[in-house]
Amino acid sequence: KGSIPIACDRREKPSLLETTEKLTPLQAALLSPNRSAELAASLLEGPSTRLEGLDLSTELELAKQAMESTALQKVLNKKITHRGMTAFLFGDLFATFMLLVLFVSATIKFFEGVGLSPVPKTCESSYTSNYTPTGILIAVICFNFYFLLREILQMLSTGTRVDYFFDIFNLYEVTRMVLVFISAFLMMSTGDCFGEGTQGTILTTGVLVIVGLIFILRTTFLPFGTFVGGLFLILKTTLPFLIVSFLLVFAFSFIYYTLSSLDVSLCPVDGNDEFNDEFNHCTLSGSMYTSLFWFFKGPDDPTNY
Repeated sequence: KGSIPIACDRREKPSLLETTEKLTPLQAALLSPNRSAELAASLLEGPSTRLEGLDLSTELELAKQAMESTALQKVLNKKITHRGMTAFLFGDLFATFMLLVLFVSATIKFFEGVGLSPVPKTCESSYTSNYTPTGILIAVICFNFYFLLREILQMLSTGTRVDYFFDIFNLYEVTRMVLVFISAFLMMSTGDCFGEGTQGTILTTGVLVIVGLIFILRTTFLPFGTFVGGLFLILKTTLPFLIVSFLLVFAFSFIYYTLSSLDVSLCPVDGNDEFNDEFNHCTLSGSMYTSLFWFFKGPDDPTNY
């Protein structure tokens, strides 16, 4: 009473010989009892053997044997690697490296000319440069056009144009290209008269170009990918800590600003010379800067708390 009938399949299971006969030569070399990585490597070298369409068990066994067989690793690398895509990837690496070298060289030449001649009276800005690295900047623009062409091809290859702009890395690439063009134009056209806006644009562009080289190294070489991926993991893990720390520092900055903004002895009022530059809580931004400065610097005397 209450027993559950169980249907038994009394059909005879296929013998190992019958099972092996139904396998392809590559599957037999990987899954048969007399499996051989060398035989699988020789079969994979043939142009008719393809990796597409392999079942899961064959793929797992292939990956397992590839970890132990150098010959199988070499054959798989040849099968998986496409020369056109590899050349394209290394072309990106070369173009990014040259863009960084040329942009840094142009920046150095541009700022070396600052102060060599007086600022014209008609100039409303604060600085002037006596040297414009036109030749280097033309090379920078040429390499930047390479990245522009690459991004256009990538945009055309996506399903919809909207999907392209929803990728944060694509937005980074577009931002970097635009800033490189703007920085090159500013250095070529405003050398006689430029202000802090030009300086900030060049600084931001240089940082983005350096980050671009880090990204391309990450996608080209496995050790760089492992290291950069580890940094992203650390940043992702510590992000809540960083946000909470920033909010706490902002809270102290707001408190100092509220208590100190009306203190005439600390904040300059009508040209008061008693302004303390190291204790600037007269504005909210200055209070934030001062709090961060002393948070990282600490006291000059370790015994002075």
